[in-house]
Amino acid sequence: MTAREARGRPVARSPSVQAIKNANGYRPQRISYNSRVGWQLRIWIGIGALLTLWWAVPTLDGADDRIAAIEFFGHKGVDTTALRKALPVREGDEWSEGANARLREAVARSIGKEATDVNTVCCTSDGGVLLFIGIPGGSYKTFAYGPAPKGHARVSTELGQLSARLEEAIGAAVRKGGDAAQEDDSNGYALIKDPQTRSIQMALRRYTVRHEQELFRVLELSSDSRQRAIASQARNKGALVLEPLTAHRNAAVLERLRTVALDSLIEMTLWRDASHAYAARMLLGRVAGVPEDRLEQLAWNGPPETIVQALSRP
Repeated sequence: MTAREARGRPVARSPSVQAIKNANGYRPQRISYNSRVGWQLRIWIGIGALLTLWWAVPTLDGADDRIAAIEFFGHKGVDTTALRKALPVREGDEWSEGANARLREAVARSIGKEATDVNTVCCTSDGGVLLFIGIPGGSYKTFAYGPAPKGHARVSTELGQLSARLEEAIGAAVRKGGDAAQEDDSNGYALIKDPQTRSIQMALRRYTVRHEQELFRVLELSSDSRQRAIASQARNKGALVLEPLTAHRNAAVLERLRTVALDSLIEMTLWRDASHAYAARMLLGRVAGVPEDRLEQLAWNGPPETIVQALSRP
């Protein structure tokens, strides 16, 4: 079954929250500085790459089946060049659900360990999908979850419809290319330049502000992972956008990111699709002390290696 045939069904998801937490070496812990900052930073460490993939919608609606790029995470110490050659698919190939199992087998044969995650996300500016593969390398740490909720809480029809519209609009904005998908976080929440997407984001934020308890209830009680994802998305797009956390370059926050999430930030910064690497590039550049105007240019236009190299400069 192709992505087009499965329109509206969760045929492919962005790298799982567990895999991303593992790749970031998340450790639940008390942070000793400002409590609000500490609380938000723990969320960053826990969600990690999820923010950089915030427009990587959980379906492939609107995308074609061509693999535009293959990227890895959690791979510190692993020869990804050799691993890439060992994969049974190449960039430019058509994606099929059957490829997932073959990819996992190829990773296990190549490095002697199972992949932590194999998933596709929508999409590049020309409509192709991105394939992300989680690797249990040196930047991977296991993470233990509590039991899944068993309740029946659901988001409202209004929120479900807003979420679906936003997924479609974000995919369309990315495919437009140019600066249509560029994100403005200056107000403390995410707004994309594309007018249609921006209006839906504003509507989602207004809903979030009015119905916060509904979202918390679904996150805490719903046994349906899709329902929890919608609630989490609303929180992430509204009150919990984390990029402003580093906008003022708080020294304690930047040092914490350097200490706990540096490997993962470097990996994500070097992803080739700027729309998915942007947030990690901005965070890493601030850790490295790159001036904001220069950093904004590098985050969108590259080369991302310049941001990584800035880490070693005094």
